[in-house]
Amino acid sequence: MAQNNISGAVASLNKIAERAYGKSDFYPSSMSAANLNEAIVTERMKEFAAEGKLWWDFIRLGVVFQKAPYLVGRENEQNVLLWPVSQTSINKNPGITQTPGYNK
Repeated sequence: MAQNNISGAVASLNKIAERAYGKSDFYPSSMSAANLNEAIVTERMKEFAAEGKLWWDFIRLGVVFQKAPYLVGRENEQNVLLWPVSQTSINKNPGITQTPGYNK
């Protein structure tokens, strides 16, 4: 999906679905990019529910502000997705600037 290869992504997703559900061609090859992205997120949520991978998946797939209940409505606060830079790092290298939103 990240390479904009929708047919390849659907084929890969169908391999997972066949293993999980015992049904080949579970996802249609005619899926739109948006529907495919949602299917990938759904499958990742099932597969990795308690493994600490979903946060990064949500960010990478661009759905973090919809899937994380505590971030709904906070789309303008992009800094909540990033860690602040430590003051020690900034002191050691003055070329480093603080992450936006943390310089208060």
